[in-house]
Amino acid sequence: MKNNAIKTLLCMLLAMLMMLGALAENAARAEETQINLDEVSGELAIDDAGTYVLSGTLTGHVRVNLGEGDVTLILNGATIESADTAGIIAVSGDSLTILLAEGTENRVSDGGSDDDYDAAIYSAVALTFDGDGALAVNGNNQEGISTEDADMTFNGNGVYTVTSQDDGINAGGDEGGLITFGGGTFTINALGDGIDSNASAVFAGATVYVVGSAAGGDAGIDTDAGYTITGGSVIAIGTDMIETPAEGTTQFTLALTLEDTVAEGSEVSLVDADGNAVAGFTALQDFRTLIVSSDALAVGSYTLYVDGEAVSVDGADAVEITDTVTSVGSTGFGMSPEGGFAPDSGMEPPEGGFGPANGTEPPEGTERPEGDRQPPEDRG
Repeated sequence: MKNNAIKTLLCMLLAMLMMLGALAENAARAEETQINLDEVSGELAIDDAGTYVLSGTLTGHVRVNLGEGDVTLILNGATIESADTAGIIAVSGDSLTILLAEGTENRVSDGGSDDDYDAAIYSAVALTFDGDGALAVNGNNQEGISTEDADMTFNGNGVYTVTSQDDGINAGGDEGGLITFGGGTFTINALGDGIDSNASAVFAGATVYVVGSAAGGDAGIDTDAGYTITGGSVIAIGTDMIETPAEGTTQFTLALTLEDTVAEGSEVSLVDADGNAVAGFTALQDFRTLIVSSDALAVGSYTLYVDGEAVSVDGADAVEITDTVTSVGSTGFGMSPEGGFAPDSGMEPPEGGFGPANGTEPPEGTERPEGDRQPPEDRG
C-alpha cells in the first residue's frame, strides 16, 4: 500500500510539473507578436521592445527603431525583398537578435540603391543570429550582413548562404566590431572581402567556407586587429591578399599562397599522408590564396589536389604542418595578423609603399560597385 501511495504521489507531481511547463510555454508564446508579412505593405516598423514572429513575404523592409530595449525577430519561413534599401534595418535599440525557426527557409535581400544602409541586413546595434533554420542573404547593393561600430555574433546551428556585391559579412565603422562565429554553417561568396571587420573576429565552432573577390585587393578574411581560430572548420580563399590567424589560435591552420591561379569551378581537396581528405570544396571564384583550419589537421604532410591533380606549393609536392599556424608560399603580398600589407620575407617594400604605380590602370573587369568602400556621411 505504501509503495502504491508513493507512486501515485509521484505521478501527481509529474503531472503538475508538466502543466506548469505548458503554462509557461503558453505565456511565452502570448508575449510573441505574430506578423504575417503577406499583410504588410512597404515598411514594417518595430518601435517597441519584444519578440516578433515573421512569416510570409514582404516586398519592402523591416525597420527596428526604438531608442532603448531589445528586439528579437523570429524568421519563421519569411521572405523579405526590398526594392530600394536594406531588407532588415536596425537603427536604434540595445540589441537585435534574428532567430531562425527550426526547419524553416528564410530569405533577405536588399534593393541595391541605398548607400546609407548598404547591406541586405544592416544594424547599428549589437546583432546576434541564432536558431536552427536556414537563411539566404543577397547583398545586391554592397554588403550581405553589416554592422556599424557594433558586435555581431552567430550561435546555433543555422545554415547561412551569403552572396554580395562587396563584403559578405562586415563589421564596419571607425571602431568596427567583434564578429564571433560560435555556431552555424556558412557559405559566403563575395565580390569584396568575404569576412571583414574593422576590429577582430573569432572562429569558435562554426563551419565556414568563405570566398573573397577574384578581382584582387580583397581576401577571404580581412580584419584590422587580427582573428583567432579555436574550433569549428574554416576554408577561406582569395586572390592576392592573405591574413593568417593571430596569436591565440589553438586549432591547426594551414595558409597557402599558390604559384598559379585555380579556376572557378575546380574541385579542390587537401589530403593527408595516409590518403585521407581532410578538407574539400568547389571553387566559387578563381583563387590563389587558401586558408584551411580543422580539427582533422595535425603536424604532418599534406598534398593539395585540384581536379584530381597534385599541385606544387612553393616548389614542393607536399606541405608540412609544423606549427599551430603554418604558412607556405612566397608569391605575392600578404596580410599581417594586425592588418595591412606585409611583404614576403626578405623583400624590401618599394619606395612610397605598396600602392599601384603611377599611371597603372586596373585590369579589365575589376571595376568595383559604385560607392564601394566609401562610408556614408550620415548613417541616420
